[in-house]
Amino acid sequence: MRLILPFILVWLPFLSQAQATNSSPIVKWKHDMATAAHDSIRLRVCTQIVRQYQIENQYDSLYRYVQRGLGFHKASPSDFYVCELYYYLGRYYRHKGLYRRGIGPLQQAISHADRAGSEAKSARYQYVLAVIFSDAGQLEKAVEQIGSNLKYLLTHQNEPMLAANYLLIIELYGNMGNTSLQAQYQQKYLSLVKDSWPPDHRMYAHIMKGQILEKKNRWQGAANEYRAGLRCAQRTGDSLKVIEMLHYLGVNGRHRRQYLSALSLFNNMEVMARRLHDLSFQATAKREQAITYLLMQQPKTALQKARQAANYSRQNKQEEELIITLQTLVTALEANGEFRNALIVSREAQQIKDRRFAEQSAQKVAQMQAEFDSETSEHTIRVLQKNAQIAQLQASRQQQQIQLAQRTQLAAAVVIGLLGLLCGVVIYFLRKTQRTNIQLNEHQQLLQQTADALAESNATKDKLFSLISHDLRSPVASMKNSIRQLRSSDTEFHLKPLMNRLDQQVDSVLDLLTNLLDWSMVQLKGFQLNFESLVLQELVAEVLSQTSELIQQKQLTVINQVDKHQLVVADRHQLMAVIRNVLTNAIKFTPTDGFIRLHTVAKSAMVELHIRDTGVGMTAEQISNLFKSPDVRSGTSGEKGVGLGLRICREMMDRQGGTLWVEQLPKSGTLVRIGIATPVQTAHNSVANDHVPSSAAF
Repeated sequence: MRLILPFILVWLPFLSQAQATNSSPIVKWKHDMATAAHDSIRLRVCTQIVRQYQIENQYDSLYRYVQRGLGFHKASPSDFYVCELYYYLGRYYRHKGLYRRGIGPLQQAISHADRAGSEAKSARYQYVLAVIFSDAGQLEKAVEQIGSNLKYLLTHQNEPMLAANYLLIIELYGNMGNTSLQAQYQQKYLSLVKDSWPPDHRMYAHIMKGQILEKKNRWQGAANEYRAGLRCAQRTGDSLKVIEMLHYLGVNGRHRRQYLSALSLFNNMEVMARRLHDLSFQATAKREQAITYLLMQQPKTALQKARQAANYSRQNKQEEELIITLQTLVTALEANGEFRNALIVSREAQQIKDRRFAEQSAQKVAQMQAEFDSETSEHTIRVLQKNAQIAQLQASRQQQQIQLAQRTQLAAAVVIGLLGLLCGVVIYFLRKTQRTNIQLNEHQQLLQQTADALAESNATKDKLFSLISHDLRSPVASMKNSIRQLRSSDTEFHLKPLMNRLDQQVDSVLDLLTNLLDWSMVQLKGFQLNFESLVLQELVAEVLSQTSELIQQKQLTVINQVDKHQLVVADRHQLMAVIRNVLTNAIKFTPTDGFIRLHTVAKSAMVELHIRDTGVGMTAEQISNLFKSPDVRSGTSGEKGVGLGLRICREMMDRQGGTLWVEQLPKSGTLVRIGIATPVQTAHNSVANDHVPSSAAF
């Protein structure tokens, strides 16, 4: 069954309308559209023109007016008419063979029809969309589209449309090889058939019933259905339908081995086809006769009929039909022992197949080129439309600008006079205001500078008082307590520990005061650094001398490997304070009999003084908080600290352009790296630890 059959079934009313139209009203409609007052009227008339162009098969003109109608739709939206425009645009693409391009417009047509509340139009458009899906080779999407359409049609009394959808889905499932679903929908279609249907519709129903019975090998029952279909075909008065039914009956009779009856039917078929000058059916009749004679073991007669069929097919120039006929001729030649001629005919059939394949390939390429050309042309049209809109907007804007200029000329003449009068007064007051503003800005800047200086001074004072009140109170209180105990002690045995503790507390207070004085010196705004070239070894030796008593008390081993020739550029007082503070920490947190090592490492523009110890070390968390809010910890011998030393050292080194970093050693202890600026590098600068013996490393 041909796919075009259900399509004709749906559009039969439109075809009859086309036959009833004797003269085209397009000229009058074009005049009405040109003289219409509103875009809504133009849209309605444009839709009528497009519909008439489709009836007259003038698809190029149809396409142009569809584009115009869609332009009217933008200015005056109307889903009722625009759904038809998109529908005819999809029909245009299908006519041009651009099936994939036709899918989008049909989907737009369905959407607008749904918004317009036209369910009948939506069902019809969904059916056509399924046909286009099928044409594009997207059979599954076509079945899905028909399925959604059937849900609507089963709830509405629209049997012709429902029958058309059933026929289409039967054809689709047949092409997909799904015979079970095809049979189900065949039964549904046949249940719709009524005696009140037109005879051609009932004829196709009988054909379908016959085909179903033949699949069940019920050939006699199928013959009865075909005879009923022949009677319906005769009632239509259409000779082509009668020929078609004779063909079905003849093939059925041959399967039932009623060869003479089949030959009679094929002869009648040939006579009617010759009367209509239909070469296709004449070739089909001769071919069926040849097949029948072969089954009757009459190869010579079969060969004669096959050659006649081949002549008709060659005249008809239908290559698909010619290939089938040539295959029958090859069989007849082989049955007569003419194998050479059979080979020649077989080669001819193969050449036609190859040529058809090449033509189909070329058609696909041409279709792709046509789609590309169509897209290009549509893009060009859209660009031209946009350019026209831009030009229209520019013209409108220019007109508005001219009107605005005319309106402002009068106002400008009046304003110019007033401005001339006011200019002198305004300039005078502006100059006076500028002078006043300059003076005010100068006073404000002076006041702001004074306020900033006072704020900074107050902040430094508050910070200093806070540190003194917080960190000095505890050791002084401890000293006061120790003195009270000394007064109350009456034995020399208790006196010595108290004196030792008092000595430690005095050292702690002295250390605190030293740190506070160093920090206050750093915070003073007017304090000036005194940079000078210093020998680092001399500074380290002086600090070691100052702390020798602490080193001896804890019996520590100090390894001094600082380069004797290493020069640095720094403030002597602050650098010594930094080294002293770091070395004091190393002594404090290194247990008895521990090691402290000092050595230098030369860098590109500075030298680093490394101070390593084998003390208790610090955790990663303590190091991260060291310069923010450090914990106050006691030394290995109970020495007290205030937690300010390294913070002050960091600030001192920052002011001198140096660095100070604290690292945790792999096993135990701490490494402090003090980066100090150096003068122009000399030949004496070298890495001191290159000469360190291996026994000194720890």
